[in-house]
Amino acid sequence: MANQDAPFGCKPIGQSGGVYNGQVDLMYMPATDATVLAVGDLVKLKAGADANGVPLCDIVAAGDMPVGIVMGFAWEDGAREDLPSYKPASTLAYIW
Repeated sequence: MANQDAPFGCKPIGQSGGVYNGQVDLMYMPATDATVLAVGDLVKLKAGADANGVPLCDIVAAGDMPVGIVMGFAWEDGAREDLPSYKPASTLAYIW
């Protein structure tokens, strides 16, 4: 019998391989970053933080160490509730 081919992409597993219980970390991507980011993308830490100390992040490139998977977005102005599944280029967003 052949192995089952059932891709599911990235999925959260918790901290250090533990059980995922819904915990998320808040990260920040400034409007000066032209990256488009979507739910399910892998992100890495980037040097810096916003004025409140929320760490900067960026999309993972080949060879980078990912720190998490994008689970959703929080908009600073609250005006982008119509775009919950991705962050448009050059748009400030807080990332869960």
